[in-house]
Amino acid sequence: MRVWSLTVNPITLRTPDLALCCMLLRTFLSFSIALSACLWWPPSVRAADVDVLLGQMTLDEKLALLHGRKDPEPAIGFDSAGYLPGVPRLGIPPLRLTDGPAGIRTTQSATALPAPVALAASFDPAVAKRYGEVLGFEGVARNQQVLLSPMVNLVRVPYAGRNFETFGEDPLLAGAIVAAEIEGIQQNGMMATVKHFAANNQEQDRLTIDAIVDERTLHELYLPAFEAAVKAGVASVMCAYNQINGQFGCENTHLLQDVLRRDWGFEGFVMTDWWARHSLDALANGLNVEMPGYTHPEYPVDVYFDAPLRQAVQQGRIAESAVDATVRPLLVMMDRFNMLDGSVPTP
Repeated sequence: MRVWSLTVNPITLRTPDLALCCMLLRTFLSFSIALSACLWWPPSVRAADVDVLLGQMTLDEKLALLHGRKDPEPAIGFDSAGYLPGVPRLGIPPLRLTDGPAGIRTTQSATALPAPVALAASFDPAVAKRYGEVLGFEGVARNQQVLLSPMVNLVRVPYAGRNFETFGEDPLLAGAIVAAEIEGIQQNGMMATVKHFAANNQEQDRLTIDAIVDERTLHELYLPAFEAAVKAGVASVMCAYNQINGQFGCENTHLLQDVLRRDWGFEGFVMTDWWARHSLDALANGLNVEMPGYTHPEYPVDVYFDAPLRQAVQQGRIAESAVDATVRPLLVMMDRFNMLDGSVPTP
């Protein structure tokens, strides 16, 4: 009979049953998720300051924070993936957003890190935290404020083209690794973005496919890593291209409002994957930021959170207070990361 060995320094446990090893490992990972969430949590938000800012902003200034645009100074942002202009007169700086899961992706050189799935194979949250520290430090050094990572979609389709960006097929392992990585990223002053919310497990037909998933399966497989990210204080959640149970991810009321904000208490902002928007209903359904905020030959539809939203407010179809509620989480996170004095973090 083959004997499996699991070493937990300084004790070596021996068992003829691999199931016991797996049980011990899962217990360790569950503890790591909880510990990571306790070790780091951003400072309390000065809610009054955010409300004062909102009261001073014009409608156009609010809308400017709800959708991206092309960076007017690409040399400063090193051709970042996304850009939000900020409101200079009120000390709200611009935000530059960069990929990616395995290293900062700009025109400047950066460390090519191991694929995230290899990071997960370490089964070591401490390594994941160091991985995140490199991403956060190098991102801030390249004038980026938001990292479009980590990705926690499970490996469900073996030939999916982005499986290397994931943390594998185990939701518990993914939760332990993502919580530690987020801690490392954000302690360097860079906002992390957990993606793609949710059930975005294949590239083929990802823009239209409808993932039909019952509630128990969602909570046992597809959502635990996202919940771990929220408990670790992640600043942003990126919603997915696909539909989940008949409603697109970026306007899915159940996921964005019921699960993410009501059940998990998420205080950050939700942004679309690039061009993953479908209607103005997304505003009421829980979306905060539409990216990248400009049209593309393959995505010629209007930017909903620009002229269409302005017109809806001016015509009284949408209350400006709804716009305020949508802008507020972004300002809350900027305040939490000490950006509302007009400055941005430095490494």
